[in-house]
Amino acid sequence: MSTFSRTYQVLFLATLSFFAACAAYGFVLFSFQAEAAAHESLASAIATAKVREGKLSVANEELKTTSDRIAKLDRYIVNRESIADFIESIEGLAAVSGTLLRVTSVSVLSSADKQSSPAFVEFVSFAIEAEGSWSELQHLGMLIENVPFQVSVTEVELHPADFSKGDSEWVSNTRFTISTTR
Repeated sequence: MSTFSRTYQVLFLATLSFFAACAAYGFVLFSFQAEAAAHESLASAIATAKVREGKLSVANEELKTTSDRIAKLDRYIVNRESIADFIESIEGLAAVSGTLLRVTSVSVLSSADKQSSPAFVEFVSFAIEAEGSWSELQHLGMLIENVPFQVSVTEVELHPADFSKGDSEWVSNTRFTISTTR
């Protein structure tokens, strides 16, 4: 009977060892699956971060490009708040050209006048009258066309100051438009 009980003992220990080995194997397998899921989750997070980093890099480049474009536009478009300064700079051209100059009108053009304009730009029309010699008026016209903003001269009218006297003084009536921000 002692062999029988010994057989049962060995069988019991073998069964117990088998279940312990299965439990250990199951634990290891579960741990591997958990680690694989964590690894997959981490890999997904890294991939998402790389995509975000790429998008951020593209956005930063676009911001730099846009900043350069805005700076370039600022050289061509007068800020709405700076129109009075622009008028003063046009009036200051009289001293440079040697003419007598006065701004006779300033008006905002309606959107129907400039249909292809973007939503953030509007156009302001100026009319000036200047008096001086022929060469002074030509110099003034050149100065107006070369101000550091986009100026579109729409009309220039030149005539002697006094037709009857044949005077060497001339009068110029000039209309031009500039772009301004809304």
